[in-house]
Amino acid sequence: TSSPKFSLSNGEAEAAVKVAKMVLKKNSGDPYLALLAYRTTLLQNSYSPSQLLMNRRLRSTLPQTQDILKEVPDLNNLKIKEECYRKKYKMFYNKRHKVVPLTPLKVGESVWIIDLKRHGKIVQVSDYPRSYLVETEGGRTVRRNRFHLKATPYHLDTCPLPQRGAANREDDIANNVSK
Repeated sequence: TSSPKFSLSNGEAEAAVKVAKMVLKKNSGDPYLALLAYRTTLLQNSYSPSQLLMNRRLRSTLPQTQDILKEVPDLNNLKIKEECYRKKYKMFYNKRHKVVPLTPLKVGESVWIIDLKRHGKIVQVSDYPRSYLVETEGGRTVRRNRFHLKATPYHLDTCPLPQRGAANREDDIANNVSK
């Protein structure tokens, strides 16, 4: 699963949805012919999705020779190429976006939850990478990616936040009047 509120980590699924929408939008006729065209089109690695899934090409509306239909992909060679491509892509992505590794947080550490704009405390390190269970000031437990958490220099136990209530408002009014 991906971390809540962090769709970047779910990029493969997001890309698949984008491709499916594009294929269906471009073809106003039969959607199955559009999907067949996508499944038989060669990818960057020179194999079609149907070849990678079923080790053979599908018959399509385009004419093909029988030799091409029987062609079987070399999966070991393909795996090596894919790993090399992914490493190179990761390097350039990190360079372009100036990615810096974030320090891992520990259980009990106080954090600022950026998207909720609240303080919280790390309750548990999740099984998923860079994902944490955080208890907010209100007692709610939420799961957040490390990207959304900023470590705070103080602990909530030792430095409690002031509660905004009727008594505090009266003190504020009294302080403003005396000035």
